[in-house]
Amino acid sequence: STTMLQGIDIVVAMVGLFAIPQVINTLREYYHGGAAKVDPQSVKVELPSLRLLWKNFSVMVRTSALGTVVGLVPGAHGPVAAFLAYDHVKRFAKDPEQFGKGDIRGVIAPECANHAVTGGAMIPMLSLGFPGDPATAIILGGLLIHGLQPGPLLFSEHPDIIYTIYIEIMIGYLMVCLIQLYGVQLFVRTLMVPPHLLAVGIMVMCIVGSYAIRNSFLDVYVMLGVGLLGYVLQRVHIPVTPIVLGLVLGGTMEREFRTALLMSEGDPSVFYTSPTAMMFFPLTILVFAAHIIGQRRKEGQFRAGLADALFQGLLL
Repeated sequence: STTMLQGIDIVVAMVGLFAIPQVINTLREYYHGGAAKVDPQSVKVELPSLRLLWKNFSVMVRTSALGTVVGLVPGAHGPVAAFLAYDHVKRFAKDPEQFGKGDIRGVIAPECANHAVTGGAMIPMLSLGFPGDPATAIILGGLLIHGLQPGPLLFSEHPDIIYTIYIEIMIGYLMVCLIQLYGVQLFVRTLMVPPHLLAVGIMVMCIVGSYAIRNSFLDVYVMLGVGLLGYVLQRVHIPVTPIVLGLVLGGTMEREFRTALLMSEGDPSVFYTSPTAMMFFPLTILVFAAHIIGQRRKEGQFRAGLADALFQGLLL
């Protein structure tokens, strides 16, 4: 099939993984009479206190740095950084069971990473002329139209252009903040729409959006198939974020795998004898060991607490 040679678009896959399961859950809750009702008038804008910001300062710094790094990777967009940041802060939290129950760190981490992607994506575009996402590709096209070639010389010959871009990014953040502060009460009125009708509308937009990316019905079928897979994984409590990472990094890994084999004339030992590989293997082992030890400690604490509770129950 020549149509399948185009591969799986990451946007199509992410629409299927995160939108379709939510649509199915919304329809299930509606038909079982469990749809949540929210009064738009009860939603109010409340800015975080300085104490709250200071308490979560380390979370903001870590996830912003993570978002910047993700922005450097071509093809990795804000949603990827957001899910990575959420997983990171939950993994290293002392009370990960609080996530999903209103813990503010679950909001701070993905938002900081999502916003940091913008600055990270500008670095390769301005310094190397290599756009990492559609937005930077448009900016690159605008610079080329005006006869400006991104690269090191752009910083020395046209520093005014660089500073103008920086200022425009800051103004853009400010405008987004103002729109959210004063528009949230308007946006939340969409909750007044019956959930089953809203779910159907979202489903229609998912289909139209998937088709519009490459004008291909295959993308629509892929979106629906991946969406059903995401729903099944969600029901059995298996995270879908690794699938997104696989789609983002899979093409790069395959390309570099072939390049390495060509350079080594087909010798696979290059993957475990090169200095770079020898450096990353111990790091990988350390990461796995730290994760396993952390899981063992949590299981040990749980078992100790359970045994203590059973012992006290017997005494009573």
